[in-house]
Amino acid sequence: MTSLAGVGPGDAWRRVSLEGVWEEPELLLQSRTWNGRAGFDVLASFRPSGAAVSVLVNRGWVEPARSAPDARPTPPAALEGVVRFPSEPGPLAADNDPARGIWFHIDPEAVAAHLGRPLLPFYVQAAPAAGAPDWPRARPPEPRFRNDHLQYALTWFALAGAVAILYLVWRRRAGREGPR
Repeated sequence: MTSLAGVGPGDAWRRVSLEGVWEEPELLLQSRTWNGRAGFDVLASFRPSGAAVSVLVNRGWVEPARSAPDARPTPPAALEGVVRFPSEPGPLAADNDPARGIWFHIDPEAVAAHLGRPLLPFYVQAAPAAGAPDWPRARPPEPRFRNDHLQYALTWFALAGAVAILYLVWRRRAGREGPR
């Protein structure tokens, strides 16, 4: 079992194994997909054995038919995953609405205020485990960075080419008209 004591920003992606108790209620992160299918990510607080404070856990994805807690098996008392720190939502991201139970991004501070109990300032992304229930479906906890370099390069070269063509057209017209 791994302790969460002393975890800081430098510990992002650190693997942890915890034993403890799941706390209710679960929350659903809206607008999540799995292989092109719409659904939710299940968030739950987990109190590790001997800890004074709980940690938020992203248990994984569920389809809408399994979004109610009673539509899924009880989670095991052991948990494996990686430590994650929430990222800032983008400028066009929808705001969480805790009063209506609508969550679009992970915010441990807002979840703690909503639940009325303290939570650690990070969360654990659950890892798929052998023998774990099928629902929710935990994602493999691997960093996936977007690589849009080719797209950006093609865009900028296309813009440069368009400007070059416009310049040549302008020079040709300016040469026909002569000086004014």
